[in-house]
Amino acid sequence: MSVATYTLIPEEQLQTWARSADTQKAVTTNESIRNAIGASQALKSLAIDTYLQGSYGNSTNIRGDSDVDLVAQLDSVFVYDLSLLSRDDRIQFHFDHPDSPQTYPWKRFRGDLRQALVDYYGAASMTDGNKCLTVVGNSSRLDADVVACVRYHRYLRYRTTQDQTFAEGILFENLRTGEQIVNFPKLHRQNGADKNRRTEGRFKPLVRVMKKLRNAAQMRGDLEDGDAPSYFLECLLYNAPDHLFGPRLIDTVMNILGWMAEGIRSGSAANLPCQNGVQRLFGESSTQWTVAGATRFLTGAIQTVGHWR
Repeated sequence: MSVATYTLIPEEQLQTWARSADTQKAVTTNESIRNAIGASQALKSLAIDTYLQGSYGNSTNIRGDSDVDLVAQLDSVFVYDLSLLSRDDRIQFHFDHPDSPQTYPWKRFRGDLRQALVDYYGAASMTDGNKCLTVVGNSSRLDADVVACVRYHRYLRYRTTQDQTFAEGILFENLRTGEQIVNFPKLHRQNGADKNRRTEGRFKPLVRVMKKLRNAAQMRGDLEDGDAPSYFLECLLYNAPDHLFGPRLIDTVMNILGWMAEGIRSGSAANLPCQNGVQRLFGESSTQWTVAGATRFLTGAIQTVGHWR
């Protein structure tokens, strides 16, 4: 009769995974995209905020991340959501912001950005996708997925132009489906930085560890590709109680996997927010994770941690 043996993943391996990877190429890529926008006659006079998002923007990138996510945000236009306002607040908002025809709509901005990238990098180096424009990298910069978007305000309170509260995000469209996609990358980044400070610098290294653990689980066959996208995994870890982030990584990993298991078992995980604090992490939309996907990650991670070779 055989007895199951368990070999826990060593602390040294987790420490290696936790280390920050080089970000210089990501910075260079962002600067290059800004230069492309500045070289465009159609875009150079517009207020466009270009910044990193995703793992490089949030300093949770790992060795092997071969592309960078960039936002090209048109600041002269903003779309709003007033659904959370009272009737009086909505009336005051419309009084202060009378509707006017958009002279530079999102689709035109996206088209001008596409042309700017083609002019700067060449048509062979640019791919037009449903959600983003992809620019092929070279020896000094990374492949870049560039999202053309406008500012998005989800209003929580509105009294006057000087007395208002809103969550600022971005809005763009899926060209194939026409779906409007809203995200809050700056809130995500700020909340992640705050979490990292509260945990004495342990949150972001733990995100890198869990991404590497996911990759190891996939290589071992304990987890399927696509079950645990990095954004959703980071959001889940953001919700873990701060006191679980201890000085030893193996203890932190085990404690957080236990917290995940209890949340899934009790059903409380279904109500967790994204790291931006505005949207729900789990649901059925294209921008949400499924509890089933999180469960598969948990199962694969536990199997990999406890049967390390």
